[in-house]
Amino acid sequence: MGEDLRELIRREMVRSETLTEDDIKFFKRFIQLTEDGTVILTVDRSLVTQTELILLYLVGRKLAHIAGLVDSPAARLRDIAEALSLPATTVSPRLANCVRYGEIKRGAAGYEIAIGGILSLKQRLQRLVEQPHGGGVSV
Repeated sequence: MGEDLRELIRREMVRSETLTEDDIKFFKRFIQLTEDGTVILTVDRSLVTQTELILLYLVGRKLAHIAGLVDSPAARLRDIAEALSLPATTVSPRLANCVRYGEIKRGAAGYEIAIGGILSLKQRLQRLVEQPHGGGVSV
């Protein structure tokens, strides 16, 4: 019973810490990358919150890192604010909340999205995908 229970828990309850092909297909509706690793958000900004924009940007950074386009998946506050054309005073408290909820990790190199943040954002953005005509998501 011990081994069976262990396998059941692992199969049913342990979350993978890697992105899947489905995750990449989902996020390509909202994110494009340039050859130098610049993250371009293609989502209609009126359809998402500022927190979702920040999380999308950090997903883009992670994808750019996985693709070998940037050295680090992390971004500094100033870089995030600049990339999103938002004041740092707007970005900072939203990052702090995301860190508090475990969606983002803060380290020496800056802020990096956690797998939980990616999955949470995917669930939150599902509403845009389910709307007719892509819900205003430009591709």
